[in-house]
Amino acid sequence: MKTNAIVTMPPYAPFIDEVLSHPIVSGIRLNTVMPIKEPLEDKLKEINEKVMKKEKDFWIDLKGRQLRVKTYGVPPFTEIELTHKISVNTPIIIYFSDGKESATLLEVDGNKLIMQEGPKRVVGPGEAVNIPDKSLRIEGYLTDTDKKYIESSVNLGINKYMLSFVESNK
Repeated sequence: MKTNAIVTMPPYAPFIDEVLSHPIVSGIRLNTVMPIKEPLEDKLKEINEKVMKKEKDFWIDLKGRQLRVKTYGVPPFTEIELTHKISVNTPIIIYFSDGKESATLLEVDGNKLIMQEGPKRVVGPGEAVNIPDKSLRIEGYLTDTDKKYIESSVNLGINKYMLSFVESNK
């Protein structure tokens, strides 16, 4: 039985060629949470050329309905903006840092969380927020960033995607 691995890579990994050369690596998954400084299509083209040269697969990871912090929390971190509009019965305890930290959510205003108290540190863009409650409803599916990645990748002929948080209650 042959083992294959798809390795998650940041967009500016200096070791991408080394990873792609490893015999068990069948492809890479681009972590799309990290910012891209140049035009997105240019960066995707650069990575795709390296991947194609090694005859491997290039996967674009789309975040979908995963709840992430959109902007830095407002000090003292009692307002946190998310990537999606949500609704949930409040007050409720929500979690950060894979459940290691919690805070009390008092109210939701679209995609803004109004907190009683925030985590005891800066909450930054891309950080996951966990709200384990049956009343949670998330508006929309793909993020604006997901849509930009799809448009750019289609223009380059890249058509492999990994999707995070695909679900439905219907």
